[in-house]
Amino acid sequence: MRDYGLEEQVRFFERNRVQALAGLTFSVPVMIGLIWPRVDDHGLLLWWGAAHFVTALITALAFYLPFRSPEQLTRFPRAATVAVCASLTAASTTIFVVADFVDDLAVVLGIAAVLFSVAAGAAITIGPLAPMSRPALASTIVPFAIGSLVFGYWVLGLACLFFVGVVALRGIGATIEWFDELTRLRAESAENAKQAEMASRTDLLTGLANRTGLVEETDRPYDATVMALFIDLDGFKQVNDSLGHLAGDEVLAVCAARLNGETRDEDCVARLGGDEFFVVVDSMTESEVTDLSERIIAAISQPIVVASAITRVSASIGIATVAGDEFDLDDLMNRADAALYEAKRLGRNRVAYAEPPSS
Repeated sequence: MRDYGLEEQVRFFERNRVQALAGLTFSVPVMIGLIWPRVDDHGLLLWWGAAHFVTALITALAFYLPFRSPEQLTRFPRAATVAVCASLTAASTTIFVVADFVDDLAVVLGIAAVLFSVAAGAAITIGPLAPMSRPALASTIVPFAIGSLVFGYWVLGLACLFFVGVVALRGIGATIEWFDELTRLRAESAENAKQAEMASRTDLLTGLANRTGLVEETDRPYDATVMALFIDLDGFKQVNDSLGHLAGDEVLAVCAARLNGETRDEDCVARLGGDEFFVVVDSMTESEVTDLSERIIAAISQPIVVASAITRVSASIGIATVAGDEFDLDDLMNRADAALYEAKRLGRNRVAYAEPPSS
């Protein structure tokens, strides 16, 4: 027998679920057809049929709603099993509905044949999901077995209970294990996907956005003026050369944290690589951006303890401005870079503004 993986098991059921729904739904007309000519009071029989159709509808919802998106598939195993068990239990209670009216073993055996056919069909539809099919069989057979014993059909009732004990109930523990394993694997898969997505757009050293993340975060309409700060650390090369790259990495992480601490939550802060950082802000005046730049310079200039030594770096900042409806990240970055070059030419540890964009 083929050893289906968990994903394949779920997909197998998705492809074949209509068979189980058809069996659950059409078992009612068949059993009503067997019983109808032999009873005078049809009211209880009709109420039972209506209740069973309701459980079949609930089962249909449980079979289809979780498949609207992959994220909802974690709801599938429990919802599907509970719904199938409820519907099969409703079908199995037929004997309680008719036993007072029908003293005919042939009718009872006919009902049993229908129930076993539906249960077997459900088990086949579930296919490789044996831990799910056994509880479904138990839900079908246990009520019918109890009813058979209550109304005197001893051999049939005991045979059903034997079947339940040997085959069906053994699967309940396995069902719980299967649910837990599927939930764990899906949680791990979701976490791995989340981490992979974050890694693709996040600088692992500083936790800031990388170039990809910067492009994604700024890919939106801007109504107000947009200003960009291109920041370069002065003296960082000397730290790397004197203390080593591990110490340099620590300095970068500290500077990134200080930079993040001076900006707003809605601002986009990114590390472009090396000792270069980029900040995009909107809805700020020129004076507010100048004040922000001075705070960033003051924060980064504070001493940093690293590798048992105290070191310092400073920051040069180039600022470029553009109207929100004319936002172009590449152009803004190029002009801010030119302004940064001017700040370094003028002596570093200062701010310089780019020329306005050419019309």
